[in-house]
Amino acid sequence: MVEIDYTFYRLLLEKDGQPTQNYHVLRQCRQHLREGDHIIVKVPQVIFAQKLWRGGKYVPNEAFLSSEIFTNQFYKPTVELLGSILSGFIFEQEYQRKGDRAPGEKMAAALDAFFEAIPRDNRYHVEVRTESYLSTTIFHVLEKHGVGQVLSHWTWLPRLRKQFEKAGSRFFNSGRGCIVRLMTPRGMSYEDSYAKAHPFDKLVE
Repeated sequence: MVEIDYTFYRLLLEKDGQPTQNYHVLRQCRQHLREGDHIIVKVPQVIFAQKLWRGGKYVPNEAFLSSEIFTNQFYKPTVELLGSILSGFIFEQEYQRKGDRAPGEKMAAALDAFFEAIPRDNRYHVEVRTESYLSTTIFHVLEKHGVGQVLSHWTWLPRLRKQFEKAGSRFFNSGRGCIVRLMTPRGMSYEDSYAKAHPFDKLVE
């Protein structure tokens, strides 16, 4: 089985339904995969990021948690292209600085409304990158909708075991799947690991 974390920064379809460049890339990728291969896709930042980097600064994202954009411009074409080899969706919640982050209860309510509105699917997983959101309130929403918690190893989060303990040592994904993302080596910051791997054109120790 081949697992591919395919990162998308653009949607698959434009507003008018025309395919984007990422649509064509994913379609070509699919042609080279065989029975038994699997792909995990990352949902575009425009869906799950509260702010986006535009013109040298972060600006509010008007499409944040848009169920319509996710469903029509990403989910449906992804399912159509990949079929049975699609094994997971990762929703990455970007790190929120203390002065910018919404209260946990407000974030939980927003996530609840979003997952209530999009198609039911047992392949959803949320990567929470802000430690204060690793809370009972957020986990209750994930469990309610059968959405998995991505255990993420990187600079601004506690150890993987601690993240799992914060969730009551429970798995929430209704498809009985779990995703672990090792973003950094042990004892190395995200910035240092990024610099070591850049420009990402070969394997490094």
